[in-house]
Amino acid sequence: MNYETFVGYVENELKQHLSNVNSKTSPTDVEVLVKDAIIQVCKTLKIECQVEYVEGGT
Repeated sequence: MNYETFVGYVENELKQHLSNVNSKTSPTDVEVLVKDAIIQVCKTLKIECQVEYVEGGT
């Protein structure tokens, strides 16, 4: 699988959670949504991965 395909899957996963995002959603909340979307895509596609997340990290 190439990068663009993987990102497309993550984008589709995030679109399912758009109702959870509004003007009061913090950047940290968005980070968590992206992290969770990546984890879900990896599980769905049976990709073994380790996601390391540090709030506000780079």
